[in-house]
Amino acid sequence: MSHELPNEKEELSSKASEAEELAKDKDKVFETLNKASKKTKNRKNRLHQAKDNIDTLIRFIKACVSGEYKNFVKTNMILALSAILYFISPFDAVPDVIPTFGFLDDMAIIAFVISIMKEELEAFSKWEEEKDEQETPNQSKA
Repeated sequence: MSHELPNEKEELSSKASEAEELAKDKDKVFETLNKASKKTKNRKNRLHQAKDNIDTLIRFIKACVSGEYKNFVKTNMILALSAILYFISPFDAVPDVIPTFGFLDDMAIIAFVISIMKEELEAFSKWEEEKDEQETPNQSKA
C-alpha cells in the first residue's frame, strides 16, 4: 500500500476560499497567525527546519494585513494565508495526530508555497531589512 503526500495545488485550493474570506477580517487573520505561531513552538523539534519559513510567512501576512507592507501581490498573500490555514488544521490530508507523518504534508505545503513565492518573499525580506535599518540608529557614529 503506497502512501503519497497530497497534491499541493489541490490541498491549497481547498483552503483558498477560506483564506479569501478570512482575509476580510484583520482580527481573525491575526488570531489564525497566533495559532500557527503556537503550533510551531509546540512542535519545535519536529519543525525546526521549517520554522523559519513559517515565521517568514506569518510576518509577511501580518505586515500585509496591517497595511505596513504595501508592495505585495494580493494573490500571494492569500496563498500564504491558505498555507497557514492548512498548517494549523488538524484534519488535513495526513492528520497531525499521526507522529512524524502528520507533519510531512504540512511541510510539503509550506515548501511548495515558499517556492512559488520566492521572489515575493525575497522582496519582503529586503523591505524588512531596510525597515530595521531605518528604525535602528547607527550606534557606530558618535
